[in-house]
Amino acid sequence: MPVTRLKPSWPNSTAAQAPRERAQMNILHAIETSGPGGAENFMLRLVQSQKAEGHQCRVLVIKPGWLTAQLERLNIDYDLIPLPRSLSAQWLLTVRRLMKTYRIDVVHTNEFAMNMHLALVARSLGVPHIATVHGKNYYTEKSVRRFFMRLTARLSTLVAVSHDIKSFLATDADIPASRVVVIENGIDVSSYKPDPKVRARYRAELGVADDEHMILAVGNLYPVKGHIHLIEAAARLARNGARIKVFIAGRGKEEHSLQSRIDSLGLQAQCTLLGFRDDARELLWACDIFAMPSLSEGLPLSILESLAAERPVVASAVGGIPQVLTDGHTGLLVPAGNPKALAEALDKLIRNSELRTALSNHGLSLLAERYDAALMAKRYAELYQRKV
Repeated sequence: MPVTRLKPSWPNSTAAQAPRERAQMNILHAIETSGPGGAENFMLRLVQSQKAEGHQCRVLVIKPGWLTAQLERLNIDYDLIPLPRSLSAQWLLTVRRLMKTYRIDVVHTNEFAMNMHLALVARSLGVPHIATVHGKNYYTEKSVRRFFMRLTARLSTLVAVSHDIKSFLATDADIPASRVVVIENGIDVSSYKPDPKVRARYRAELGVADDEHMILAVGNLYPVKGHIHLIEAAARLARNGARIKVFIAGRGKEEHSLQSRIDSLGLQAQCTLLGFRDDARELLWACDIFAMPSLSEGLPLSILESLAAERPVVASAVGGIPQVLTDGHTGLLVPAGNPKALAEALDKLIRNSELRTALSNHGLSLLAERYDAALMAKRYAELYQRKV
């Protein structure tokens, strides 16, 4: 099986036998998706933090795409090894050779298939394996999901991005709480400080007038993201005379059905599907309110990014979201799948600028206390050191 190694900058296994400080580790990260998405951005941020601390980091990917372009842009070493549809001994052996060549100290994986595959390889070499679980939507067949989750838990240390995910692992796969560590996501808050000039330029480009409220949602266009409910909520707001512009950034299999619903409701002037965008930060600066109408979530980075951009958030009370947002203090929470409640919460923010400001200020304080990228990286570093 061919292996594509890009920018191979590490010493090889025969030339690198000198003792190393254990504090500086060789870390292999792996992910099965090519992004863009929350798990991919989480991994990129963690790798950047670890490289800044002097660790040697590589990323294992199984297909080219947005993620590999970001890795090249950030000068992060990566290996492209296509993963067969079924479990392959040859693939496992190829990855095993890769790990031996680069003298990997810790393997850190994301998402379902990679968590399971790399657990097997890491165990065969006696290398600690950390598997981060970002959500719940892995396999609709519970027996399959349960089997592989339990297998991974026996071979690895599981990290849940929220206490809700930890509870899910206990109830869905009967994984003991002692096998799961909670490390919440974090972001570089300073990089999201709003830029008024960019805000003005983007609003002009998007056709948002000064007296209109821009509502933004960011996420892949899949049913679980609940974008249809935001469109239905927009229809309610428009009928009541609210001057709004709703923008949904993302791509996915629901694009056609969402556009059809926008057309049938006559919302072409109020709702726009932007497709994939790599300028989510600038879109956040442009908007007035961020909406997350998801039906299920782990701990979404986009909510943290919205708080860092000083934008008030309306979100579904699902998954790890209520652990981030306290209703009426750091955001507004609504029942999932309820366009009426979503419209009412959005209208409340549209009508109350003081509330928007208060939520934004409280959100910034929360980020500094709990969700800073440096704090997240420190927690993972401590976990690695305990396992090495």
